Amino acid sequence: MPSYYVKFLGGASKVDKYVSLTPLWNGTTLFGASHLYALAAALGLAPGFNGILDPACGSCRQFLRGSEFLTNLRSGNGVFQPGVTYTNIMTRYDEAVVPYTSGMGTGPNVKNIVLQDSCLLDLAEHAGVAADRNAAGHVLNALDPAHAKPVPCVPATPVGS
Repeated sequence: MPSYYVKFLGGASKVDKYVSLTPLWNGTTLFGASHLYALAAALGLAPGFNGILDPACGSCRQFLRGSEFLTNLRSGNGVFQPGVTYTNIMTRYDEAVVPYTSGMGTGPNVKNIVLQDSCLLDLAEHAGVAADRNAAGHVLNALDPAHAKPVPCVPATPVGS
């Protein structure tokens, strides 16, 4: 949703720094759901699939690799807008964004951080990143780079520090 705002609703002129925790710029393939959905669509079964999925999670199918939302977001000049500095914070143990590398971006205004690259003791999974002290240090540095501090390695369990 914030990416849509930045790209399509004039947000790029209002957003300076964009920090993403466990982003999925290229969608998820969790449990092969993106492939199943594409097959259902090809067979004309997408409306039935949507009828089952949407009541439980109305936006979930838009997170799937190849979804209409993500295809639209990646169109034109891509996801990462000029003038906005992006920081993507990911975990190798993400069980929702599969593969976790789907959260990586490229460009001169994009920085990718994998928590385990600087702290092997950080076992945070998808939801755990929100409570992860290592991730918090990277967020603070991204938002205030002029006062960035070294991020110490704080051991973290899968559900956070």
